Order: sequence, then structure tokens, then C-alpha cells
Amino acid sequence: MPSLSGITKVEAGEAHNIALKNDGTIWTWGKNSFGQLGNGNTNDTSIPVQLPSILGALDVEAGEDFSIFLGSDGRASTFGDNSRGQLGNNTSISFSSIPVSVAGSHVYLKLGNSDESSLSMFAIDTSNNAYYWGDHVSGGQGGLYTTLPPATCFGSVNIGSNRAYPCRVDTLSNIKDIGGSLANSLVLTNTNTFHLNGSDAYAQDGDGVYEPAGFGFKNLTSLVGGTPSVVKTSLYSTFVLKTDGIVKVWGANRFNNLGYNGTIRTSPIIPSITAFDNTYTSVSNYLENTVALRNDGVVFSYSANSQGSKGNGALSFNVDFNPSQVIGLPTIDSIHTSGLYSSFALASNGNLYGWGRDENGDKGDGTSTITHHPTPVVAAIPGGPVTKAKDFCALNNSLQLYCWGLGYFDLLGPGLNHPTPLLMANSGVAVDWERHSAPHDVLIIVTSTGQVQTAGNSESGVLGNGTLTTDHALLTSIGLSNITKIVSNTEKTIVRALANDGTVWAWGTDPLGDGNSSGSLSPIQIPLTVPVSQFEGDYYIGTDNNLYSWTSPTSLTPTQVPYVSNLTKFGVSDSGTTFLADIVDPLTTAQIPSLTISCNDGIALNTTTCTFTLPVDTRVDDNFKLGIGNAVVGGNCTDDGTTAT
Repeated sequence: MPSLSGITKVEAGEAHNIALKNDGTIWTWGKNSFGQLGNGNTNDTSIPVQLPSILGALDVEAGEDFSIFLGSDGRASTFGDNSRGQLGNNTSISFSSIPVSVAGSHVYLKLGNSDESSLSMFAIDTSNNAYYWGDHVSGGQGGLYTTLPPATCFGSVNIGSNRAYPCRVDTLSNIKDIGGSLANSLVLTNTNTFHLNGSDAYAQDGDGVYEPAGFGFKNLTSLVGGTPSVVKTSLYSTFVLKTDGIVKVWGANRFNNLGYNGTIRTSPIIPSITAFDNTYTSVSNYLENTVALRNDGVVFSYSANSQGSKGNGALSFNVDFNPSQVIGLPTIDSIHTSGLYSSFALASNGNLYGWGRDENGDKGDGTSTITHHPTPVVAAIPGGPVTKAKDFCALNNSLQLYCWGLGYFDLLGPGLNHPTPLLMANSGVAVDWERHSAPHDVLIIVTSTGQVQTAGNSESGVLGNGTLTTDHALLTSIGLSNITKIVSNTEKTIVRALANDGTVWAWGTDPLGDGNSSGSLSPIQIPLTVPVSQFEGDYYIGTDNNLYSWTSPTSLTPTQVPYVSNLTKFGVSDSGTTFLADIVDPLTTAQIPSLTISCNDGIALNTTTCTFTLPVDTRVDDNFKLGIGNAVVGGNCTDDGTTAT
């Protein structure tokens, strides 16, 4: 996405964004099926587009599929979906792709905070009164299954039971902030009292008393145990930041999003998230499924135990993300997660153990019945101890490669489910491999002689055979030699190969790092200014111990990642990248190669105003200090995207 400078606020809906610049212009991008981008059409766009004829806007906000802004006169305009009256213009139109005026012509001071699931909107007028409109049946300002608060309304058109016009809350005044989600709304007053209403299905009010019919506005200030400064509600959870910097949370906690080990928290707590300590030697992760290997060879699981993924002998789902030991394992050398509900561990004795989901023969133990394994089972790999395992494949000590599980395009033979490991490469052939599963089943191996061979579905674009139409039923050489390692990017759209002379070759459907915006269906060499020391996924460590990305938003060639140095190790999972490195302070002089300063001596006011321009990639925070002569000046920097004052 092209960069925008001078952004003062940006808000996200379910799949679209709206940004306000410091010149009062409004820019939108993303999904546009309901006209929520406000540009007069319903075409999606990944490039920010400016709303025409809007200057001097004061505020912006986004709901699920609609947007709102305050014009220079403080009046509100909306665009997007109106199926629940979200536009507030006192009409029943289904949607609008251009801004329409909110009924009542009130002058608003600011807009309320709506999360991306919200089907309603909130605003505060210049007299500090709170207003709402939109969905109040399934949640939002009125709350789930509860009576709306007393209000004065400015319209008459209802869409179902929802009000397509603004209503002023009569029971609360002196409002500082207001916001809401699909299930609740909250208010913070200028006297720092905190009020919540709506659904209590997940103990959102935090008072320990379950109210299935929901509740009207409650003063919850005393529950927080101090003065609230910021309040926020997400779907079925409540968060309060106090003036002392402590965060209190309560409500739904299905995936420990509250930092608390339990399903529902009925009273406010301080979040506490279990951390890995320095006794762990490796961690493997896929979304909510995490396993960790301790330095004594013991494996621990951090998951919700879906389909036995925790490996603790139980199949029942729970949300205990605290570490528990995977039972029944000998001393383990390495670990690997193979999806959301499945993990493997390679033992020192050469056995490969798997636990969790097994719907497609995932564990390779030869069992043809669909059954999950809450206790680890041994994969039936022929030919002796296993030396390496990943991606539902394993290499024995004779360098024979076996694969199993779900197989498409006859990669593993006829049928889909293959619980018995199948020999893929003969003795002495494979030393490294990558396997991409559905929807394009592909196997890519490095042979003991340094050749690269591929097999599987050509539509993936990573067979390296020059076409998207010719499948390889059997492993076939693609013309590379002297290769020592191959890796795929996170999206499995690119494969990169490292040769023993330090050169890197790549192929696939996305930009490869050779300067071109399109990929290549055959291997091509990637030019490097710094040779590769280690590489995984979308990054590599150079021989200078700096981190490089193969491409970046501003470059189609390898680019050094700023602020990271002395990199010694990193790992990549489907959820992100972990680095062991030094993070360089971006505010040191070493990070500012050029600094232009012009000063205006304000002797009459005993002040000096200086303007300085920094490089585009330099980050500046509010604690920035600038030395001028013998004086040190700092604080309250503003950033318009390219300059700081």
C-alpha cells in the first residue's frame, strides 16, 4: 500500500480502513461491498482513495461495514451499510456509497469508539451529552436483551427494532468518552466515573452477578479500584486503563485474551500472562498451538487442547494455556507443530512421536480409523531411527524419506488419507525437504548430491518446472546443483535455495527479490550485496550479522531491516518470526545520518523554536531530546510522516 503522511487518526472496520490527515482530508481503503469507502462505488481497493470535496474534517470512525466523519462544522456524515440504521440519517436505504448527513444536525465534539464488530455509532456533542444510533437489539448501545436507556430521539424511521436516527442519553451527562461493541456500550465522564450497559452473557459488568436479561447503565468505577483514564469494550470483554498505568480486565476469556487462565472472569483482574523462561531451548508454534522443549528434553504444551493437542491424555476442550507436560515421551531432541491441533517430537532414541488431531492419518502410525491422540503415539517409519522430521515427513538414518497424512494429486498414491508412511525418495537421496499441503500438495527435496527435485501439483507455482499446467507425479530434477538448503516463505508461494558457494536461487509466484514485481516459474539467481549466513521464510542473516528481508514495501530487492544488529539466530513459524538480536535505539545519533536544523530565536518569549527534518525511516517519540549548544530541548514532537517539529 502506498504510504500516507501526516496521518492523525486511523480506524479499522471489519475489512476496511479510514484515515484522517492533518490537513483535514479523509482517505479510505479495503473492502467496499456496501460503499463503506465513501467514494461513490462498491469496488474494493488496496490503495488509499481520498474522499472528494472533504476538507477540514475533525474526526473519523469505522464500524463493521460503515464509516463516519465529523465535518469542519462538527456535523456528522456517514456512508456504507444501513441494514441496522447505522447511517443515522432517518431513512431505510440499504446502503450509501457517498456521505449522507446524520439526522438532527447536531454539532458534535467527537465521535465514540466502536470496535470492528459494531453495528451502531456513538458521538458526544459540544455540551458533553452522549448520542447513539443503529443496532440496539443484538447489542451495541442498548445492550443485548435489555431495555434502552431513557433518551430523547431525533427521528422516526426504524429498521426492524433498530433506530436509524440519533438518540441522546438522558440519564448521563458531562461525558468525556463513549464507545461500544456488538454487545455492550460504555461511558467515561469528565469526573472519571465509568458506566457500562448491555449484555451480561460473559460477565461483562464484572460485578460477579450473572444477569441473563442484560442490564442498563451501571456505575462500575468502584470495581476498578482507582481512577479510570481509558475504557474499551470488545466483543464480550471489558478493559480499563487506570491513571496509575494498571490495566483491569474482565469478561469472556475463551483464548486467554484477558491474560488470565480461565473461561470467564466475573470480576476485574490485573492481566498476568505466563512467559517462557530461560530453561527452554526451542519453541514451535502454529496460531493457538504452541509446544516448548526444555533443556532437559521434556516437552510442554500451551494450547486449548482441541482434539488432544495438549498431549496430556485428555480429549476434552479447555482454555488452560498454562504449560502442561506432554506425557509418555522419552528424552526429546526436537519438536515441531504441524497445524492447529497436531504436534511431533523426535526422541533421542530415534522414534518420532505425534499427538493431537488424526483425521487423515496425520500421525503416520498405520491406524486407518479416524481417532485423535491425546497421548503421543510412535510413527511407523521403516528403516531404523528417525534423524529428522517435519511437514508430515521423516528421514531415517539411511537417508530414506517417508511421508504420510493427507495427500492430493496422487503425491502419496491413490486416495486422500495415508496413515502408513510411504517411501518418497530412495536410500541416500534426500538430505532436506519442504512439503506444502492442501490445496496444492507439493514435495521439494535436496538430494545428497545437491540437486533439487520436485513433485506434485504445478498450479502451486513452486514446482520450478516453468509451467502451471504440467504436474510431476514423480520427483523430477529442476536443474539446480550444489544446493545445501531450501526454505519456503510463510505463504508457501516462494521457494529459495542456498548453494554451497553462497548464491541464492528462487522460484514461485510472488516477487522473489530480483527487482521484478512478478515471480518466476523456473529458478533464477537473486543478486546479493551481503552473502547469506542463515535464512528462513522471508528473512536472512547476512555474514555481517544484520537482518535482511528479500523484499520490502519500498524495494523489490533484498533490504536491510533497520534497528536490528548482532543477529545470531531466528526462527519462523506460521504465526510470525522470532529473533535473537540487539535492537538498536532508533533515537541515537548513529541512526540519524543527516539532521537539518533551523531555529527561530524567540527572545521576547525567552523561547527558541527549531524545525528539523529526519530521514523517512527514523522513528521519533514524545521523549525526543535535541541538544542545541549547551541546552537540551525536548518533548511533544509532532510527526507529519516526513518531518518532526
